[in-house]
Amino acid sequence: MRHATVVMFGALMAQAIGLMASPLLTRLYEPSTYGVYGVFVSVSALLVPVSAWTLETAVALPKSQGRGAHVLLAALAAVAVTSGLTAAAVLLGGPHLLPALGTVEVGPYLPLLPLYVLIGGTNLTLGFWFVRTRRFAPLSFTRVAQSIGTAATQLGLGFAGALSGGLILGSLAGQAASILVAVVSIPMRETRVAAQLAARARWGWVYRVYSDFPRLKVPQRLLAASSDTVLVVGLSVAFSPAHAGYFALMRRVLSLPAELIGESVRKALIPTVAENASAAPAELARLLARSSLILLALVLLPVAVLIAAGPWMFGLVFGAPWETAGAYARIVILMVAVRFAAVPYLTCIPVLRLNRVHLQADALRFAATAAAFAIAVHLDNLTLVFIGYSFAGILSDAVAVSAVRRRLAEMICELRPL
Repeated sequence: MRHATVVMFGALMAQAIGLMASPLLTRLYEPSTYGVYGVFVSVSALLVPVSAWTLETAVALPKSQGRGAHVLLAALAAVAVTSGLTAAAVLLGGPHLLPALGTVEVGPYLPLLPLYVLIGGTNLTLGFWFVRTRRFAPLSFTRVAQSIGTAATQLGLGFAGALSGGLILGSLAGQAASILVAVVSIPMRETRVAAQLAARARWGWVYRVYSDFPRLKVPQRLLAASSDTVLVVGLSVAFSPAHAGYFALMRRVLSLPAELIGESVRKALIPTVAENASAAPAELARLLARSSLILLALVLLPVAVLIAAGPWMFGLVFGAPWETAGAYARIVILMVAVRFAAVPYLTCIPVLRLNRVHLQADALRFAATAAAFAIAVHLDNLTLVFIGYSFAGILSDAVAVSAVRRRLAEMICELRPL
């Protein structure tokens, strides 16, 4: 709880900055502009989470600090390779990609995508190093720096009339500010050791020992992110960029509790789960159940309020044109609540090496989301899009949580004396 509170404080400050800036941003930028921004962020959301080939989630698993550093270096090398491949893809296929995205306005900003992947992936990987070394205060500072950099740049460029570029460049500036704080926070001794390990380049074993991470978790994350991307791009193509903008703002607002509390709990749990999964599965199972129930209790009141007054609240805070986003939010909020309560169990998936089950769960989510979208387009009914999206997310999380509970039950049985 102490570690989670430290991370949560930084997330709270970061989200407070974002919330204070949002009413100004929604008046500086139109819904269609948010749609262009949402398309760019959705594409980057496909690439950044897999840029390290998901090896960053294995940074906390080795028992020795040296081997953990080897995993960190292997993950950073993967980020560099992914960024290079992204640059090649943008250079060769950028013009062909624009029609599929549903908006040509994002075209001038596609060359920024490789840089966004490089900075975002490095930032993501370093965050897990802070989790391993239990430096939760610097991890909080990176979140605050990212929010300040994003909000300041977006507001400044918005007042200057930078159109969609203000939102996109602001997001990039926030990532850059976060990684700068992260690099400065790493002790010089660790930097020297990492440089020596990198020079020796003896960390190729990481790709063999943790081969199931890129083999199974990369497709899983792509499928998870694709569910949102299908919706953003699909709404822009099949309906209008404005509806993509409504979804982008709704997703940003509903992600606040997940980023504020859920992500804080996840990062605080990772070292404990890695240390005790095999030695004390019964205690871990009790910890996960208690944590999940507490998170569920925390989210019940906000869920009820949003269902009752979602459109009115969005219109009051962001302006009357955004009431539609509130109507979408009251449908999706149940899925967000389930994902929020499931955070402790989802944290255990890489530690328990249940990556295959997680892949299957997100494949189910993607298929259900795509099917619901296709039916909604055929019937010209936007409400069905969000009902199907919400149902698919709940079903996917239920499958993943059930797998974790079964695995822990098996481990408990294995440790019991005959």
